Amino acid sequence: MTKYCDFCNKKLGFMGDGRFELKDGTICHECLVKNGFLTNTDQRKIVDFLKTQTIADIQNLIRDPKKVEEITYKVAPKNHLFSFKKCGFCMQEIGILDASHKLKDGVICGNCTASKALFSDVDGKLMDDFISNKTVADIQDLINNPQELAETKESLTLAKNKTIEAEDKLKIERDNFKKDALKESHFYISNDKRKILIDKTLLSEPRYVDADEIVSYSINEKGHNEHKRHTIARAVTGGIIAGGAGAIIGGTTGGKNNEFIDHLGIIINLTDGSNFEITVLRSKTKSDSFIARGAYSRLNNIISIIDAWKAQTAQPAIKSEADDDIPSQIRKYKSLADEGIITNEEFNLKKKQLLDL
Repeated sequence: MTKYCDFCNKKLGFMGDGRFELKDGTICHECLVKNGFLTNTDQRKIVDFLKTQTIADIQNLIRDPKKVEEITYKVAPKNHLFSFKKCGFCMQEIGILDASHKLKDGVICGNCTASKALFSDVDGKLMDDFISNKTVADIQDLINNPQELAETKESLTLAKNKTIEAEDKLKIERDNFKKDALKESHFYISNDKRKILIDKTLLSEPRYVDADEIVSYSINEKGHNEHKRHTIARAVTGGIIAGGAGAIIGGTTGGKNNEFIDHLGIIINLTDGSNFEITVLRSKTKSDSFIARGAYSRLNNIISIIDAWKAQTAQPAIKSEADDDIPSQIRKYKSLADEGIITNEEFNLKKKQLLDL
């Protein structure tokens, strides 16, 4: 005999699939799901419970979703093999594999976030970060105030859009910076802008290093001779004081002492005490190969730029004590002239000598 759901009038299967018997009628699987009867519950216990309820009993429960949560938790709690906490809203156990979200003083299960529309129309990660700093009571107040919940979602979305806009602007700036910059791996060196862009990687965000932040640098070279079977490593201090790029590259690098070069880079030290390395060669290469020569050439270009920056910011030469004392010497000779010890002609001659006129 064909049956229909007494709640949605859906025609039910001939074999009884997708239907559940009540005391005086039938309810379909879809109606049970829609109204939360099968949410985080033991289905076998729900079946036994439904057999004791009338159509009117179930209709009364459907009108009060909170009552459905309370009844289903009481009569048909889902038994988890491994559970770690209870939802702070429906009080159902949350299994290890069940969806949940952390709050400041508890957790909320995935079923409650769905039924209470916490994550609808908003970026999931933003809302997840937001509720992680809220208590169960805070979120309950938010749920009880639909307007405040909608405003919160709008605010989170607006903040995200502003962040995206700012990130897009910074990306355009970085792209423009890269156009005329010297590139080495994820490092971009702009001679004109006097900056180094350390571009974004999987482990770090992009940042700029100003030329004035650079204190010094050193060459990090590692190589070996296979027939001697030992490794030679050297770190050579660089900079204007050390003699400049030519002295460094020509005197201590370039593969003259090693048959193979294993690593080549420049370590740049900053005013805040940190440093980073721009690596131009990171694998075993014959020191006289085309690849090695290219690496040394690129390293030399980087050093030349840094040396030029440091030369531009070098302090002017300190004036001699005699130069600083010229006005006092002139006043001394003027006093001698006024006292008649020397003539005015002699004073004027001495004045011209001091002023190099």
